[in-house]
Amino acid sequence: MTNDTTTTPDSTPAEAIPGQAAEPGRTARQITLPEDRYATELAFLAAHDTGPRPPGWLLTPRAVVTFVMGSAGDALSLPKGARPAAGVPRRLVIEQKFVGERALVERCVVTLAGERGLLLVGEPGTAKSMLSELLSAAVCGTSALTV
Repeated sequence: MTNDTTTTPDSTPAEAIPGQAAEPGRTARQITLPEDRYATELAFLAAHDTGPRPPGWLLTPRAVVTFVMGSAGDALSLPKGARPAAGVPRRLVIEQKFVGERALVERCVVTLAGERGLLLVGEPGTAKSMLSELLSAAVCGTSALTV
């Protein structure tokens, strides 16, 4: 195994930042995990959509779809009386992360909400792994688990 210090726009190895090491208990990574990169969006959506959540879900199914597909450039506002966590804005435009049919993402979320297994099948390079990581981050708050 080699020590690759190549970076992407999403990453900066801990050893590349002088005087900064990885957080205790966390290793240096080549990429930033979706739950870290989009933490503000996840916290905002958790406060924005107060609908029912399936047991163990971080967000509602509707908010999961919005997280993956974005808000189409529209700024979403927190409802009146909402008390978001510190650092969470009252208005936010949710970035589109997956370029594909919204209906496909909706079917994935419905399948997961129904406690069924989800198998993504397709040609290499069609964003199956990326979609599964985004769904996992939105559903359970970590993309390190298998959904």
